[in-house]
Amino acid sequence: MNLFRISCLEFRFSRRYGIIYTMRLLRDRIKGFFLPTFSELSLFMTSLSFILVLFFSQSMRSGLFKFLTVPCRDTRIFALLVFFGAGLALSIFHVFTDRQKSKVEKYAMLFFAVLANAICGILASLHILGISTKDPDAFFILRVWDVLDPEDAPSVVSRIYLILPIWNIINCVLLLVSFRLGWITDKNISDEQTGRLEILAGSLITAAIFVVCQFVFKLYWAITFSICVIYATSFSDAFGSIFYPERRQAALVNLGEQGTPRPADKSETCGLCGRQIPPPETPYVINRRLIVCKQCNDNIQSQK
Repeated sequence: MNLFRISCLEFRFSRRYGIIYTMRLLRDRIKGFFLPTFSELSLFMTSLSFILVLFFSQSMRSGLFKFLTVPCRDTRIFALLVFFGAGLALSIFHVFTDRQKSKVEKYAMLFFAVLANAICGILASLHILGISTKDPDAFFILRVWDVLDPEDAPSVVSRIYLILPIWNIINCVLLLVSFRLGWITDKNISDEQTGRLEILAGSLITAAIFVVCQFVFKLYWAITFSICVIYATSFSDAFGSIFYPERRQAALVNLGEQGTPRPADKSETCGLCGRQIPPPETPYVINRRLIVCKQCNDNIQSQK
């Protein structure tokens, strides 16, 4: 049974419980489509990219040092930076171990991923907007365009390319807002283990992209980091399917079709009937995100 058929069964089953639960299911589906899910490999590649940029970029180190040495800097900022560093370190540590992540560790890793992506994305977009306004030919993509059509390059910059950094800023702000409102939680951190071949391939890809951006194109550090993160997100799922197809297929089957039971350390709400699931009862997870009770899960399975 494919995921589309499961979604149809969930939707059809939810009609029995009224329009409120149907709208709740639709809301969860929309949130699940737009909100990111971070795998161990993508977090590892993001952490590696951040370390490479920090080590090789003088402008990033000087900006960070200037930020930390402001006389009126609140001590809470330093606490957040420590938590940020813990998330970075845990993102590297957990890719080399099979130990289960705790809730606090997941939250620290999520804090690192959201903050690094959002802040660096905004800085990269503001930098692109600044150089595109003052010197349109300074952006490396536009140098390629300039070779193809030198006369049309400035007009293309002003009419098209400025949309991209503005849209990126909007996405970064939405990411921060989603994290602040609790739409992105520790559940967005995947528990799927990463294989050694994935780690090796991800490290090589990250290093290669960083070298090209940093030393060939000589890009601004935030742009370099953002490009590395984009490829980290793109390649993380592909590596799992290429190197470990059996493991990925098994994970999709367990999560997508059967409804996987998981330990409950607090009360959960069934996404279909709305009933509270107390800790002694085991909730089921369908399609990686939808939490249902045993009765709803059995009804879905009976309609296959």
